Amino acid sequence: MSSLYFHIGWLLQTSRAGSPFLDTILGLYEAALAADRFVGHWERVGTHYSRGDVLRRMGRLQEAIEEFRWVVKERPEHYWGNVWLGVVLWQADGDVEEAEKYLRQAIALKPEVKWAYRWLGEIYQKTGRWEEAEAVYRQVLEIDPQDQAALQFLAEQR
Repeated sequence: MSSLYFHIGWLLQTSRAGSPFLDTILGLYEAALAADRFVGHWERVGTHYSRGDVLRRMGRLQEAIEEFRWVVKERPEHYWGNVWLGVVLWQADGDVEEAEKYLRQAIALKPEVKWAYRWLGEIYQKTGRWEEAEAVYRQVLEIDPQDQAALQFLAEQR
């Protein structure tokens, strides 16, 4: 039954209509975890990750942190678990050091994906670490030469 709850929640969450139904989606993930009868461990990890994402979108950042920590502990190689853990730690607690640690871990896992660089650039930018922000945004542009956030930041630095 857990797998069914997870998949229904995931389908709702990833659909365009997902945002108005966050409470319902969260309830499906919580039912999945309460039943704890997953077909595969990856579904349990996916449920915790997806629950963390919903909690993040609802502004329940401390709970989201708990979920993303669980995901990263179970699957240290989970790119998005590392990204969102870093981002939410920064958003909730202003913890730049911990945020940087998890974003750097995500970069090590998938250096060809721009999102961890992009969030790291934003954190550096908002904390006045201009040279580091510039270096990271240049890395973003190596991956995606059209990235608007990176282009805008670099244009403003001239």
